[in-house]
Amino acid sequence: MEQAYNKLHHENFERRLKEFANNEQKIFKYKLTTPWNLIAIEFLEEIDLHRKKVLEIGCGYGSLSVYMAKKYAEVVGIDLSPEAIKISKRNALLNNQKAVFKQARGEKLPFKDKAFDIVVCCETLEHTPDYQKAIDEIIRVTKDSGKIIITTPNSLNPRGFCLRAKSNQPFENFFNYWTVISKFKKKGVKIIEVKSKSFLNDYDKENFLDTMINKTPLKYFSLRVGFIAIKNG
Repeated sequence: MEQAYNKLHHENFERRLKEFANNEQKIFKYKLTTPWNLIAIEFLEEIDLHRKKVLEIGCGYGSLSVYMAKKYAEVVGIDLSPEAIKISKRNALLNNQKAVFKQARGEKLPFKDKAFDIVVCCETLEHTPDYQKAIDEIIRVTKDSGKIIITTPNSLNPRGFCLRAKSNQPFENFFNYWTVISKFKKKGVKIIEVKSKSFLNDYDKENFLDTMINKTPLKYFSLRVGFIAIKNG
């Protein structure tokens, strides 16, 4: 899988370079506007990140990690792909941030128990073969009363199911909202709030329909669903 993701990240980044006229900074800013990162940011805006120890699992291009570092968090980003780590380090360098990036697997995190105040995992569990082990690891490295932020595509959304079926990712789990929530609840994690985006369109940042749907039970059928939870000590 590591080689497959290296190839995927390399090809996608080369495609973005052409799309953004070799402007890496614009690419990194664009990646921060993905719906899953926007969900995470909405949760993070309610938290004082100053000097908080934060882990991002599946950091990709590092845009969310760099965002959190700019808020004075002590950030570690991990990814299975060395290519993603290389891109993330470039992102931190261009933005003059001190986030640390390491290659690691979500199923076997190289950190001590209760090492982080906040653990963020956006659009990654669905690509993790042993995602239940990854959930155990997320909980293990989170401090008591620490926060956990998760986002995942939702196969209950018709477009979500089609996207998973046509995905070029090396591995896919067909998750829905209840799948992920229930796994964390069974581990004694308390869900604080749920947010959704992209009920119809995926990259519409100013979507009035999404805002309205997020206030109704229909939010559980949006394409992107995320939650913030607290680990009970």
